[in-house]
Amino acid sequence: MQVAILRWDEDYGGVGGWLLDTVRERIAVPEIVPDRWTVLPWISWSPDGRFALLVASGEVTMGDMAVIDATTGTSRSIHYQDFTRDHGKTQVELAEYDNLRWLAPDRYSVSITVRCNTFQVSPCDISKVISNHIAQLDLLSETVQYTNGVR
Repeated sequence: MQVAILRWDEDYGGVGGWLLDTVRERIAVPEIVPDRWTVLPWISWSPDGRFALLVASGEVTMGDMAVIDATTGTSRSIHYQDFTRDHGKTQVELAEYDNLRWLAPDRYSVSITVRCNTFQVSPCDISKVISNHIAQLDLLSETVQYTNGVR
């Protein structure tokens, strides 16, 4: 069994962590959070348990994710295409990770929405979606395909 443990900071959120292999009694991945990132307390495991996804938090990352490969012991960041019109000044991009769907053990899809940036635009209705894009990721080939609209 694989267990992810996050190092938590009250002011910043998840600032580090490890992936533990409880069967072999070892640290499978020594650092699961990319450098200078914080992550949300959310994780999604692939159907076969090989991959785990974490969601970055903060304005700079704009919905990026980290993928952990429990087999190779590596982690890397996933950066989605920027669909905002001004690189996050008046709009923010969010990966709707609660609607993430595994298509296969090494592939998933997630909806990417663009909304107004409540820190920069007033008034701003954050519930209004400006645009929506579906990202399908293949974790083995590290490729991403985008389509417009809903699934």
